[in-house]
Amino acid sequence: MRFIILLVLLALPLLEIAVFIKVGEWLGAPLTILLVVLSAVVGLWIVRLQGFSLLTKARDSLRQNAMPVGSVVHGAFLVVAGILLAIPGFLTDLVAFALLIPPVRVMIARIILEKVRRSANVSIHVGGNGMRGGAGPFRSDHRTTGEGPVIEGELVEDLTPPEPNAPGGSSGSGGSPPGGQRPPSPWRG
Repeated sequence: MRFIILLVLLALPLLEIAVFIKVGEWLGAPLTILLVVLSAVVGLWIVRLQGFSLLTKARDSLRQNAMPVGSVVHGAFLVVAGILLAIPGFLTDLVAFALLIPPVRVMIARIILEKVRRSANVSIHVGGNGMRGGAGPFRSDHRTTGEGPVIEGELVEDLTPPEPNAPGGSSGSGGSPPGGQRPPSPWRG
């Protein structure tokens, strides 16, 4: 995998130069430069609009006590698209504009999640008490597990009564504070 990434990083500039030369021969240098700058400006403007839309959706999800999983995933793809648009070139712009299309982002996210699920011993679960996965294609109310057991748990406050003080002034083996009183819980309203 590292070799493939290295190969892409080395080949991408060479491919971009070749495409610049071909487009420059076809349109001329001034129009080629203008097209690269224009595609970056328009693309970044679209990223900005979609980013604000995703922030609004995420805020609405949080107000409804739902996890904004879909918005986070879409946002990550928008960040990648923004980076690719900032790199001058037609090939990176092509990939970036593809990432600006929501169904393309959904398809890529599903492929990535499936590869992660298959290649690692992980459990992917979004949900729980009052916390739902994102809306739409990223909603995941089912569990997929690896080979290990799934252990569910819930954080609760320890409300066991303190042990009485042992003779001689020690506070006993239960770890209760001196005097047998627990401090008030910050989790109680």
